[in-house]
Amino acid sequence: MKKHLHNKKKAPAVAGSGHLKMNGEALMAYSKIDDKFSSFFRYYIDIYLPGTAVAECSVKTSTEDPYHHPLLPASREMARERAVWLLRELAFHYPEDETRKVLRTWSGRQEEPKDAVIGIVGIAILGPTFGIIRRKRKLDSMQVIFSEELIDEMSMSERINFTNQVSMKLLCESLERVNGRVDRLEPELQYWFISDRTLKLGTLKVEQMKEVLRNIENEEVPHTIEEAEGSIKALALSPSVRIDIFEDLEAKGLE
Repeated sequence: MKKHLHNKKKAPAVAGSGHLKMNGEALMAYSKIDDKFSSFFRYYIDIYLPGTAVAECSVKTSTEDPYHHPLLPASREMARERAVWLLRELAFHYPEDETRKVLRTWSGRQEEPKDAVIGIVGIAILGPTFGIIRRKRKLDSMQVIFSEELIDEMSMSERINFTNQVSMKLLCESLERVNGRVDRLEPELQYWFISDRTLKLGTLKVEQMKEVLRNIENEEVPHTIEEAEGSIKALALSPSVRIDIFEDLEAKGLE
């Protein structure tokens, strides 16, 4: 498996914190490669999560290449939107989540930025209308992988049905987590739902599918699967996932 997927032991999960924790780690990783974003992130941690660093709180500071993180934002703009989304979730909906302590501690341990934070307050996404899409924009697709051995057994209508089922299942599970509020979905998934809803389809062998599933479950990557008679038929990855099914997983394109 290539750069984004690594076998590792799954850390003990704090109740309800896995999804937020992974996004927090992704944003801390992105700050390593973008100083301007790092200043932005610290500035808004102080606004949304006031307080002091927690001395006993463990902060994951991996020495690995930050590009390895499967939820690393694709751009500074998306990193900023994801950061504000995460901080709003922690401030208004999950005040007891462990991620709050981790981010406060991480922020407190960073060196003071050399340059002042300029031009941040006026960014449109920070107000109460955050999450409302005012224009269409080109966004990442939701990626769907089919079993190479089983795809030939499916008719075209079955392929379409499975694609719809697995992608909508991911969306519905995400909406259930935020009590049905589209404005509380992570930005990439929210934009995917409101905008074009494009899909990137590929195939992998069954054993490869199982390996991919084990790894993304260990990494707590947002995904969902469709099974039939005990076999994985389709697997969907959220648009927020940086893994590319063709480049990183060597999936074959599905026409």
